[in-house]
Amino acid sequence: MDCDNFLQWRSEYSVGIPEIDKQHQEIMALITDLLKLCREDNNDGKQQSFINLVLIITEHFQRHFEAEEKLMLEKNYPHYENHKKRHDQLLENIKKMTEKIINGKQQMSLLNIVIFLREWFVENIYGLDKDLGDYLNKNR
Repeated sequence: MDCDNFLQWRSEYSVGIPEIDKQHQEIMALITDLLKLCREDNNDGKQQSFINLVLIITEHFQRHFEAEEKLMLEKNYPHYENHKKRHDQLLENIKKMTEKIINGKQQMSLLNIVIFLREWFVENIYGLDKDLGDYLNKNR
């Protein structure tokens, strides 16, 4: 799997809200860093480094979700509850996966976790975030 093409910013990912687009780009870079970590040959400390980076990504997601949710509430976004629920589900999934890694009970490979994050993220941008961007741009 090519790290450089795994998750690159493309214009079609833009939701038209600069603050959100910038946060998306930062999260994408971190997910790509997670892939690079998985591809390293050195296994010494890889799991702990992976956990540390997942925690950093989680913090970025939390800040990003807070910013989106604040915008949604300010602009009376009609799909706020569904969007927030999806955010909460991702954070809970990341927490569970991280706990399983820490406790040695993780069944998925670290690479599968990276792929899960990428797929969730791209799907979320193309779905809910595009709708949110359209709504916010129409209601400025």
